[in-house]
Amino acid sequence: MKAAGTVRRMLRSAAVVLAAGGLLTGAVLPSAETGSRAGAPENAGDVVAHLRIARSLVADIRPENNRYVHGRMVVWGDGPISGPVTAFTDCSGFVGSVLKRAGTPAYSLLDRDAAAFSGYVRYPLARDYYHAIVAARGFQPVDAPPPAIRPGDIIAVLFSSRAARDAEADTGHVMIVDQTPVPRNATPPFVDGTRQWSVVVLDSSGGHGPADSRNRSGMAASGGVGRGILRLYSDAAGRIAGYAWSLSPGAPFRPASQAPLAVGRLPPVPPASPSSPSSNG
Repeated sequence: MKAAGTVRRMLRSAAVVLAAGGLLTGAVLPSAETGSRAGAPENAGDVVAHLRIARSLVADIRPENNRYVHGRMVVWGDGPISGPVTAFTDCSGFVGSVLKRAGTPAYSLLDRDAAAFSGYVRYPLARDYYHAIVAARGFQPVDAPPPAIRPGDIIAVLFSSRAARDAEADTGHVMIVDQTPVPRNATPPFVDGTRQWSVVVLDSSGGHGPADSRNRSGMAASGGVGRGILRLYSDAAGRIAGYAWSLSPGAPFRPASQAPLAVGRLPPVPPASPSSPSSNG
């Protein structure tokens, strides 16, 4: 976790961006994987509300208004805080802001659990998403082979050993599935007895290798919200055996025994009407 002084400097920079304003342009987003078949086509009515909101944020945000920092400052451009669409946040801040804006009941449960865990009010972290999914608290656990994972599902990884050693360490990573996982020809790192899958995700991070929306000019160093490809590994029984951060050969394999991974599904929430109040948190 970045030092508090760094976060304060980044938030001051965000305030300058908001004061300056700016025009919005649509971002050109990457395909899932060259030579790989993407998930089945979607009907617009089948896209769950929080996924629609997350996709809109990734598409609308400009690089200069997008930073990966530990905190949660997301401005949607249509709420009480005026200015361009902006995200100065980390993975859990991004997912939490999306779920809160979508009005998902699970977010209220997560918020209460996070406050009870730490003794003070702060937004839910990656570990809170992981534990909520495993406990089926606001989520339906998806304990099935990768093809059963759907767009809109939440993937949470727990960095349990790091979080136990240092309260300031990242507790894990959380992301939103953008496309159903597809099988891929295995590439390094190879793991005996496993099958590899590509899954397109939306998150706030430094990016997931070359095929990532954050690889635009000026984005590589700062990271932020975007679309990238996570690599999953399944064992002979179809269970998720681990993951690699990207499709790059140098991305290390993280076994589930060291970094447990949980997939959770949210109940659908009807899309908010245009006149409904919006959230900037």
